Amino acid sequence: MPTADAEKSLRLQNDDLEIDYNLYEAGLSRPKVKAADFHGKDATSPARVAEQAAYLCTFVLEGHHRRQGCGALPRWHWPLLDPESKEVIIDSHGRRSYTTSVAFGPSLARTSPWAILPADRAKEGDSVLMEYFGCFFPAKIVSVGYRALLDPTTNGFAAESRTGAYAPFFSRKFSRCDPK
Repeated sequence: MPTADAEKSLRLQNDDLEIDYNLYEAGLSRPKVKAADFHGKDATSPARVAEQAAYLCTFVLEGHHRRQGCGALPRWHWPLLDPESKEVIIDSHGRRSYTTSVAFGPSLARTSPWAILPADRAKEGDSVLMEYFGCFFPAKIVSVGYRALLDPTTNGFAAESRTGAYAPFFSRKFSRCDPK
């Protein structure tokens, strides 16, 4: 997953949508279904329930991988484990929890995996373990469903650049190369 996708939570760019999960579980549902009749409208009704069996969540890794002897940055699909029992977490439909994408976000200075968790385990602030080649990393849930870690209001950086966190950078005067 490219780093911008991790920071902005761009889920349609990766392999984070699996055929075993619906758009509501992935946090990509629309706020309402249009009133007009359309092909497939009846099929969307059963999936549009208040509580889903699982949710695609955004995490941040809390442990440093090099301290544990794992020399590489975790990538791809890895199982999520219960921190106490170290058993793979399974949802009510028998689906195993795993990471769908893992990337380092340079703006956040954190490694951020996305993973599918059962609804009863998907609570912001809770932690699970991510297993990576025999190393175990604590992963904290920072977002359940769709919400970006960087610019969660999706206002863009233009508004923040003049007044917010990016003001010192954008207030500098940049000029062309001046030999003087």
